[in-house]
Amino acid sequence: MIGVLSDLLRPVFGADSLRYAMFAGVAAAAASIPFYLVAARHVPQDLERLDGLD
Repeated sequence: MIGVLSDLLRPVFGADSLRYAMFAGVAAAAASIPFYLVAARHVPQDLERLDGLD
């Protein structure tokens, strides 16, 4: 995915396209952290609900 983004950015950034593509990947991963934290809050309730289905 990073390679494809780097190829797409090459006309704009030239040799620095890989640097910006890698930064975009890190930024996307960092932006996902709050969503994982919100989802993690619901895991115990979901597990309790699954235990009640037996």
